[in-house]
Amino acid sequence: MFCPKCGKELADGVRFCSACGTPLGGAPSGDNGGFVEAKSQNRKIGIIVVAAIAVVVIALIILIVKLVGGNSYEKPLDHLIHGIQNEDAKELMKAVPEAFWETSYVDSDKEEMIDIIQERLEDLLDGTKIKLTYKVLEEEEMTDRKIRALTKELQGYGLDIEEIDAAYALRVQVNLESDDEDALDIQDIKDFLFSNGSVRDSSLKGSATVAKIDGEWCLVGGLLMPWG
Repeated sequence: MFCPKCGKELADGVRFCSACGTPLGGAPSGDNGGFVEAKSQNRKIGIIVVAAIAVVVIALIILIVKLVGGNSYEKPLDHLIHGIQNEDAKELMKAVPEAFWETSYVDSDKEEMIDIIQERLEDLLDGTKIKLTYKVLEEEEMTDRKIRALTKELQGYGLDIEEIDAAYALRVQVNLESDDEDALDIQDIKDFLFSNGSVRDSSLKGSATVAKIDGEWCLVGGLLMPWG
């Protein structure tokens, strides 16, 4: 290359003319290309990192929702099983829809009915410490047609329900562990929980219907329900 001012021949890439000191431009072209390439590579890495973080955050949100169970059809089953195990009628009755208390099946108000169920629980367990676990063996998500039929059926029983958002028909297995097997039989739990079902050893199987009403999952058939 040559100096544009004095014409002296110079080596490629120099910044100033060695003869007259005239500036000849910025950084050497080779260095500048490397800088641009590195900057582009860093940008790509940044995009990948951000995308990976987003995926992890979404996965954590999904996991938290499942663990909390706020939008799970198993939520009423948890209320039911924990309520029996802990002799807590209030916990147990969280499983049923609020509209249940306005039906002809309830002769007393809500608090009186909870007291009655509390007495039944205490008589059932009679101080025996138990551990109940359950497993959903089968699940069938109801179609719109079946949901409409379920809605009409519940309305026929007197439940003031206008619409069901979603519903599942379940087959449930409940397992019993006790520190005193002679004091409590799985058949007693079966008679308390199911209007029908089968008992084998320390477990029982029965059906349950759960529905999402006004944003909350609840039991509407099978377990504990007088019409189940």
